[in-house]
Amino acid sequence: MKTISRVSRPDRGSILFLSTLGLMLLFAIMALAIDVGYMYYQKARIETAVNAGWKAGIDYTALILPSSSVNGVLTTAGRDQVRNHVKQVIDLNYPGITVLTTFPTPNTNRLRVQGTYPFGLFFSRLIWRNATTVAAERGGPGGDAGGDGVIPIGIPHGRMVQYNQQYYDVTMFGPGQGFNPGEEYILRLGRTGSDNPPKYKPPSGADQWHVAGSLDFGSGASDYEWFFKYGYPGQISVNNRVWTGLGEAHGPTDVARDFRAADPNRRMVIIPILDAAPDVNPINELQPRSLTRVIGFAQFEIMSQNEYTSIAVEDGGLGLINPTKDTGQVRGRFVRYLIHPDEAASQLTTDGPIISPTGK
Repeated sequence: MKTISRVSRPDRGSILFLSTLGLMLLFAIMALAIDVGYMYYQKARIETAVNAGWKAGIDYTALILPSSSVNGVLTTAGRDQVRNHVKQVIDLNYPGITVLTTFPTPNTNRLRVQGTYPFGLFFSRLIWRNATTVAAERGGPGGDAGGDGVIPIGIPHGRMVQYNQQYYDVTMFGPGQGFNPGEEYILRLGRTGSDNPPKYKPPSGADQWHVAGSLDFGSGASDYEWFFKYGYPGQISVNNRVWTGLGEAHGPTDVARDFRAADPNRRMVIIPILDAAPDVNPINELQPRSLTRVIGFAQFEIMSQNEYTSIAVEDGGLGLINPTKDTGQVRGRFVRYLIHPDEAASQLTTDGPIISPTGK
């Protein structure tokens, strides 16, 4: 006799429940895969916009500081101008972000930019999650230290002078000392009007500043020129170690310097302050390179070559210069410290991360 098996009503209810649970789990996984990916996408866009706004705020602060500050600190009206400028730049990058721009450290111009952006979700609506908010932040106490957009030249924490194509000197600053706002400084050594390659060596026992002060952030002269014009796109921090540049690089230096000097909106640059560590390579060779450590960051206004003073070192100047020739020398007026080497001293070690040039 044939037997027909039947699923009892309680068993059918269990199967229906498990099927429903499985579908809900499937939808949850879809929500996780799609909506979380979309959240990461939105967060990346917010971070890009906030970074752009923060950098614009730093540059704008330097631009209005001479006319909108008291004792080097922005006035209330000046800070409002910076806030408006930051909001405009962020809106250009990604409209709809709620922006909060603050100056969190008393009696300083340290800048913090925070942004939030609410947006709707897709499959997560099926599990009663309709929307979420992503946020990004840049800057703050000790955090608005530059590091993004630096140009590939570095300076010792001292005043450099250049006697001729081969000899220079540097007077290092001591604790509590530093660059003076508005004063002209040599940022990179040059040819001083000579057609012969320079071989820099200090006359008074100072540490050698090999290959003029150019840094190697890229794979060649084109990268160097690009980073000088538009800023290095990566992050560089205090205690990072960086390579000195290969070769003379006076051509790309001249082109990039003149490019920035010709545009009032590009004159402000961020420059790493470096240890002036002795270079173990022979003085008269251009090619060897060495590692040096970042001990701070400073902002300078790049000068055009016809703005350079031409005063002999013996008369208190930075050195004579022939403005009719491209020299490879870079000068700038000091604006402010982003991180003073005295502030960074406690963070320094002998084995900081190395910034590896592209392709190396």
